Amino acid sequence: MLMEFCVTPGIADIPAGVFNALDGATAAFSCHGRIRQCEADGRWRVRYLRVCDARQLQAVVPLFTPRGR
Repeated sequence: MLMEFCVTPGIADIPAGVFNALDGATAAFSCHGRIRQCEADGRWRVRYLRVCDARQLQAVVPLFTPRGR
């Protein structure tokens, strides 16, 4: 199975339903809305590593970097 990896600059590039379907847990970082809140916090630079196969999104890894560094 061929996997494609790409970096996305914002969670808005990933539909909420698709993101939330990746994990059935109710943890804060598996919720599109909570990730958007963290993204809006000016202390962080946020990017997302997306992993897709030929059919669909398989994983999203948030990458947070402090702005002060």
